[in-house]
Amino acid sequence: LFHFDLISYHERGGAGGGSGWRQGGGAGGGVSYLVAAVNGFVRSIDLGVSAEKKKNGHVQQDILRLLTLWFKYGNRSDVVAALEDGFTQLSIDTWLTVIPQIIARINIPDDRIRASVHKL
Repeated sequence: LFHFDLISYHERGGAGGGSGWRQGGGAGGGVSYLVAAVNGFVRSIDLGVSAEKKKNGHVQQDILRLLTLWFKYGNRSDVVAALEDGFTQLSIDTWLTVIPQIIARINIPDDRIRASVHKL
């Protein structure tokens, strides 16, 4: 959650961030936060689902935040690699509750994001 909040902070222009940071500008600091956020959410979702054998509000919120990162930054190769690794770790049942959000993105203009949606 920390990495997600940090990304949001930089998107709002905090600490000189802004759109240049989102596109990978700066000293590469944004890259590590993006990948760490994706990996953190995947791990949290995996632990939450396996511990309770059902999705509660906490896990659902993490899934939705992971989708937010996916659809904002899924055009970056490092994020795509982290997402694809995460897809192999998570059960396919994890995605059942967010099928409407995923279906809504099937025709997203970005080829990389669209390909990863189809792959899932």
